[in-house]
Amino acid sequence: MLTHRIDEEVSLRLLNKDDAEEFYQLTIASKAYLKEWLGWLDYIKSKRAGYS
Repeated sequence: MLTHRIDEEVSLRLLNKDDAEEFYQLTIASKAYLKEWLGWLDYIKSKRAGYS
């Protein structure tokens, strides 16, 4: 897995299917704010919507 370490406590990595639930919940919790830039958020109805 591709990971980029920023410092001792922070690193970046690619998302995978195991992250779907948490990512979905965070997105929905911030939906009102994010919709300004992500107009398609109104069409996301489940965590599986991002997977084909």
